Amino acid sequence: MTVNSLTPFVRLVGVLAGLVVERFLRSFGRLWCEPSEWKMKFVAEGDPMGGYEEVVPEKAEGVEYSVRLDLFNGKEIPVGLRDITIVFGCEGDEELVHKPWDSTTGMFSLGRTDYAKLVVVNLPPRQWVHLPLHGGFNDQDEARLLAKWRRVEFVGQRQRRGLFEGKTYRKIIATRPVSENRNSRRTPTSILRCYKVAVCVTPLLEPEDG
Repeated sequence: MTVNSLTPFVRLVGVLAGLVVERFLRSFGRLWCEPSEWKMKFVAEGDPMGGYEEVVPEKAEGVEYSVRLDLFNGKEIPVGLRDITIVFGCEGDEELVHKPWDSTTGMFSLGRTDYAKLVVVNLPPRQWVHLPLHGGFNDQDEARLLAKWRRVEFVGQRQRRGLFEGKTYRKIIATRPVSENRNSRRTPTSILRCYKVAVCVTPLLEPEDG
């Protein structure tokens, strides 16, 4: 076999290698999540018209939360997230999962405002996407469990885009020390809210995916 006969084969290999490298470079990049304005409050039914008011955790009949997320797709290709959830990790390795509502979808009807669940998130390449989310739990047992919360995570499922990326995207958006959990009954909810807003960006410094 002569050198001339190998030339077309070498060119084909070079073209294929170039395509693989180009695809790898386009898919290279991180998905960033910047949380802000995290709020969480314990509530109970107040006036006879069905309104709720903020109470101490031991008297709560439910829990409400809200958060704003800024997502940035650092890749040169679109990225999609589905099955979006907010996961609350509590003492004893117990978890509560909630599918958040998209706060931008409010529709007023019959004296109340209804919101749509956030089902999917489509992230264009090299662009920021702002997500205001909220939700809650209407159960006393869940409220008692959430009084001992330790972390809150934003979780979504994505398509695989590389050798080192997992299918599940997880990002911590708020944390609380164990010592504060033990004193939650004596800590006003307003103080807890301020603390969580202050620390919610700290996990972004951790060497995790996202």
